[in-house]
Amino acid sequence: MASMFLLVERNETTVQEPRAVSIDDESLRTMQAIGVVDAVMSRVVLGYGSDYFSARGSCFLRVRPTLKEYGYPKRNAFRQPVFEQQLRDYFCAHAVNKTHSEAWFSTELIDFRQGPDVVHLVLRRADGSLIEISASYLIACDGGRSFIREKLGIKLSGSTFGERWLILDLEETRDTHAIQKCFCDPARPCLSLPGPDRTRRFEFMFA
Repeated sequence: MASMFLLVERNETTVQEPRAVSIDDESLRTMQAIGVVDAVMSRVVLGYGSDYFSARGSCFLRVRPTLKEYGYPKRNAFRQPVFEQQLRDYFCAHAVNKTHSEAWFSTELIDFRQGPDVVHLVLRRADGSLIEISASYLIACDGGRSFIREKLGIKLSGSTFGERWLILDLEETRDTHAIQKCFCDPARPCLSLPGPDRTRRFEFMFA
C-alpha cells in the first residue's frame, strides 16, 4: 500500500450530537493554515457579544469584543457536527504534504506496539475482522478516555466543575441576534447562545 495519512474512527461517522459551540481566533488561524478556513467561516457566526441580565431581567452589562490580533474575531459561534464534517471532507479530498489521505470509520484501534522505526497497529473493522498495519507515527487524539494514553500510562490532568447542566439546541429559532444572553439568577443561571443556520443553544443549571 502506498504511504498515506490515515484517520481511524470507531464510530460510523463524525459526531452528530450537539457539543462545542464556540471557536476562537487562534483556532480560525489554524483552519487558515491548513486551508479550510473559508469553508468553516461560511457556517460560523463571527464576533458575537454578550449581554448580562440580573435576576429581575434588567441588562446591567454589554460586552462587544472588537480586537482582532490574529485577524479574526475572538468569539465565534459554530456547530461541532458541521465543523467535523467540514474537516472530514477536506481531509479526504486533499493530500497532506503530497501524501494520500483516507478516513476509516467503523474501525477501532485495539492494540499497538512500538518497533525500532515504526508503530505496529491492530485495527478491528465493524464486521469483526482484524487488520494489521504499520505507521511512521501514531497520534493519541482519541478522546478523554484515550485507549492510547491508557496503554502508554499517560495520565490526563485537569479538573471539572461539580455542576449539572441541561443543554438544549434549537433549530429554526426566532431569536437570530448574534448575542449571547447570560441570565445571572443565583438560584438558576441560564445561558442563551447564538448559532449559525438559525440555531440557538440554551443551557440551564440544575437547581
